[in-house]
Amino acid sequence: YLLYVPSIYDESRAWPLVVLCHGTWPYDTAKHQMQEWASFAENQGIIVVAPTLEAARGDLPPPPDQQITLQRKDERAGLELVADLKRRYRIAEHQVFMTGWSAGAYDILHIGLRNPDVFRALFIRQGTFDATFMDIPEGRLDSWQSIKVIYGQGDVLLRDQSKAMVAWLREQ
Repeated sequence: YLLYVPSIYDESRAWPLVVLCHGTWPYDTAKHQMQEWASFAENQGIIVVAPTLEAARGDLPPPPDQQITLQRKDERAGLELVADLKRRYRIAEHQVFMTGWSAGAYDILHIGLRNPDVFRALFIRQGTFDATFMDIPEGRLDSWQSIKVIYGQGDVLLRDQSKAMVAWLREQ
């Protein structure tokens, strides 16, 4: 993973943490996400981390059982990563967020919705979505967890998938 800690970091206060979920390689990577976010993180005083994800495959996703296996692997790694960062840095407990775009939405939804006690808000831009990849146990969704999904009108495929994502979330 790639990590950015603002130059003004000190342990006198708790710091927000944003986990960046990249889209499909080679169109997006952890490095691209970090390049996009590092300056903002410095200016706003937030810690950002960009792990390399295995489940972010929007162009040729595997069958649901294989995709869910990859998402569970990313979930274990992501939770370990957040726990490690909480040991190394003073992280604001209720200010741990996930964001990303495209196929990063698979992990944002899988990890974030399954662990609302860790990730208080989720933000998805132009997300890839397939309801068969949603392995969320009954009653696991937290109605207080903030979720924002945005999409543009120009990308017909991702726009329709993002709309399906919003509909699925509302149904839940």
